[in-house]
Amino acid sequence: MIDQGGEVADAVAVYDPADQSLEINEGDEQRHIPFDGKLAATAPIGEVHVHVMPPFSVDLELGEITGALGGLEHLARALISLAGLFGGSSIAIGSFTTDSGTELELGARSDGEVGIHCGGVDFETPPQWPPG
Repeated sequence: MIDQGGEVADAVAVYDPADQSLEINEGDEQRHIPFDGKLAATAPIGEVHVHVMPPFSVDLELGEITGALGGLEHLARALISLAGLFGGSSIAIGSFTTDSGTELELGARSDGEVGIHCGGVDFETPPQWPPG
């Protein structure tokens, strides 16, 4: 979700890796943009450093997420950075497939607030997580 400020509706941009397209929703308007890896922009907004991670394991009954050491924190920091590029109260959300095929979703605001959701369960994060 991209905060456009004032009276302008927030925009939602979603990249679909399956069909390699970018969907932009702005108010009642919806656009699909084919993505060839070279999407042009009028001005660069910055870069977000992110590594590809192996799938995480999630135990919903125990409320545990396991994976590459520091992997979840790395993805959370990348989403915080992405939200920060758009400013305001923008939110960046990433969806990652777990080793069981369930979607693990992370949402982050530029102020560092992170939410984690998987299989109908919201996971709590400690204050000041992820560490800077």
